Amino acid sequence: MITISLLAQTIMVFAGLLLAVLVIDVVSALPQHGAWGPFMAWAGIGSAAVGSAIVWRAAPMPVALLVMALSLMLWRQRHRLVWAAEKGLIL
Repeated sequence: MITISLLAQTIMVFAGLLLAVLVIDVVSALPQHGAWGPFMAWAGIGSAAVGSAIVWRAAPMPVALLVMALSLMLWRQRHRLVWAAEKGLIL
């Protein structure tokens, strides 16, 4: 039987992985030279996403749903974020 805590853990891990994939997509679109600032910012976001997915697995359901909603909102904007990264407009 699936409990609410197991469902919250699954949501947190999925949200962290979704943000990690988004960060990989954006970092791969950054210019090859001279983009250390944006790279470090997005690498920090990715590290925080994976770290929170690992450490905060035991988060309560409202927190897990909030993190999932925020990661889905960023995921829906991934084309705009990648376009801005390609043009050098991000951060």
